[in-house]
Amino acid sequence: MLDLGSNINIKQYLDRLMNRKDAVLNIAVVIIALLIGRAVNGNLYQKVTSLQHQIETQKKVNVSVDQLQQLKVKFDDYKTSMPEDINPFTVVEKINKLASETGIRLISVVPAEAKDKAVYLEYPLTIKLENNYFELANFIKKIEDLKIFKIINLDIVSQSASEEINKTTGQKLSVNMALLSTSLKK
Repeated sequence: MLDLGSNINIKQYLDRLMNRKDAVLNIAVVIIALLIGRAVNGNLYQKVTSLQHQIETQKKVNVSVDQLQQLKVKFDDYKTSMPEDINPFTVVEKINKLASETGIRLISVVPAEAKDKAVYLEYPLTIKLENNYFELANFIKKIEDLKIFKIINLDIVSQSASEEINKTTGQKLSVNMALLSTSLKK
């Protein structure tokens, strides 16, 4: 026996089931869409991350290139200021010439063995000289003005106190000076 009320219950039950079926189907479609979206976004995320990494790497390369260009400019400046044709004989000749121009009594000039550096040569030189303060100061200034010598050590000693100091020339001083000259390798 069929009850009309139960007929309505079955119909309601079937309607509910159809609504649930639609809901389940909608949920399945949303889940599939999310999975597809995630896959697409995952690839995009990887691409964006990769591009960000490439940008950072390129920035570092650009900074390195800029630093390299600055170093090249500095090197070129050093290269133009550093003579290419210096040798111990030329150095001794320049010292002798300066000493005679400034009235310095040159006692000794002792060149040491050249030191081979990567791109240039260093020529150490020790000189001993004497005269009064003013002539020594003039000599040292002329050494610095040549820009081929670097004074690496300077010892100034007063000569014997028993000597009478001449008021016009001043006290005699003895100087030991270590110089360094550099030149580019050929």
